[in-house]
Amino acid sequence: MNTHRSLRFFLLALTLAAPLGAESNDRPNLPPSGLCTQVGIDVVNDGLKYENGTVSASGSWKAPGGPSRGGLLEYRLDSDRYQAETQTGTSGTWKYSEKYKECGSHVLEIVAFPSVVEDSRTVYCLPLGKTVKAFFQLPCQSMTSTLDCAGWSCQEGNCTGTCTGNAVGGQWGYVALFGIDDSNYVALPSSQKGPWNQTVTCAQGHRVSFKARDRLGAGGFSPIAERPCGQ
Repeated sequence: MNTHRSLRFFLLALTLAAPLGAESNDRPNLPPSGLCTQVGIDVVNDGLKYENGTVSASGSWKAPGGPSRGGLLEYRLDSDRYQAETQTGTSGTWKYSEKYKECGSHVLEIVAFPSVVEDSRTVYCLPLGKTVKAFFQLPCQSMTSTLDCAGWSCQEGNCTGTCTGNAVGGQWGYVALFGIDDSNYVALPSSQKGPWNQTVTCAQGHRVSFKARDRLGAGGFSPIAERPCGQ
């Protein structure tokens, strides 16, 4: 058994009958040719579990047909290829394990392709690929945010002070944003982890607003934290 991380389809250089795709068992590829017309493959997922930050699954595969010589197995999380391996024979078992902590809804796909040998070359029958899917959900922690301001200096109704915002509970990599009255936010380009300090100038009677967005600015927002201007 040979396991290849981040397989970049060196196998495609061997023999290509059709482009690779693995969205479902009903594959819209070109029909198989050569010895690939005499084989098939089935893949079974016996179960998936998530423990201690690791998603794992196991199952079996079977490639019926006289010329069958093995199979190519791909493991995909949310359509990204994480692992791939080749196995010889006409049946076998597979195991998959990967550290994974991104919250939300996810799908693990196991894609199997039979192989044959033609003219001393291993040919992977890509049009015959079969896919099984397992869905799982990882809980997302709720972000919380805080805001404190100090050192105010006020003159003629305008105040300048230093405000400190912080956010916790989200995925790594925060973008901090300060605004006035929950608008006109300015993102800080510095640290991806709080707390964050910002000099703020505002008019009395208005509010200083703070929020953060996780996953390097691609995730969800924290609740808005606010303090009265000049207080």
